[in-house]
Amino acid sequence: MQKKMVPRSTAKEWFVFLTNFVASKATCPRFHAGAVIVRDNRIISTGYNSSPSGSAHCEDVGCLVLNDHCKRSTHAEQNAIINAARVGVSTVGATMFIKGHPCVDCAKHIVNSGITHVVLDLSHGYHRHQTTQSEDQRIAEQIMRESSVDIAVFEGDFFAPIKRFLAEFSKEELADLKKLIEDMQKDQEG
Repeated sequence: MQKKMVPRSTAKEWFVFLTNFVASKATCPRFHAGAVIVRDNRIISTGYNSSPSGSAHCEDVGCLVLNDHCKRSTHAEQNAIINAARVGVSTVGATMFIKGHPCVDCAKHIVNSGITHVVLDLSHGYHRHQTTQSEDQRIAEQIMRESSVDIAVFEGDFFAPIKRFLAEFSKEELADLKKLIEDMQKDQEG
């Protein structure tokens, strides 16, 4: 039996999916943020929000909140820029995909790193503790726009890469995966 062909995802869909996957490594429970920096459709760096190397993580010792921001964690955008710099990769002219929305400090880092395009995945809402865009986020957008950073909100199919991936599995394998996910959910609830 021939497998059903699932359309290939677009580059944007793929990078947004990877941004969310990178975010799953985050260690701050307030929001799992992720960032992927791309140039010429190639990933040059990634980052997620976590404590500095060698420091305790929020999920282990709690968040250190000041003015509605966790100060224990380094933000995903900053980590992606720092990771590129550590290995000598220029971010000038690059695009940054972000799960969430950059704060004012991250916006300044984005501008100063030479990133010229930002794609925001806001499909998961804002941080758990926010219901609408904050003043900090509005100022962050203003800073980036004043510095000619192009900002776009992702409106594609986030699940396109997952659909294509899952199409490779048999019905039995998918049933096993569904059971595994259900078991994981029960473990989290209980």
